[in-house]
Amino acid sequence: MHVDQTKRVLEIEGTRREIEHVRKRITHLLDRVEAQVQLQAAGGVFRSGPSKAEMTEHMMHSAGLKRKKMEATGERPKKPSGGGSFGVPGQYGHA
Repeated sequence: MHVDQTKRVLEIEGTRREIEHVRKRITHLLDRVEAQVQLQAAGGVFRSGPSKAEMTEHMMHSAGLKRKKMEATGERPKKPSGGGSFGVPGQYGHA
């Protein structure tokens, strides 16, 4: 009987810890949502990262710098291996 009681107590304590963990995560999530709503209400823009346009501009700029470096050093672009998307022979008609 004592073993069953101990097992039940441990299950209850484990459940309490899980509930506290979930409660903390939900609280943090609600805090973030509230901050976003307040920022939007104040006329601000909430973003978690760069916009698609900013990422595209960055990628184009990086590609341009790489091309200029290759031109300056006389390096030639590398040819693709032709092994398919994961290098699997015969995939997508490549031998």
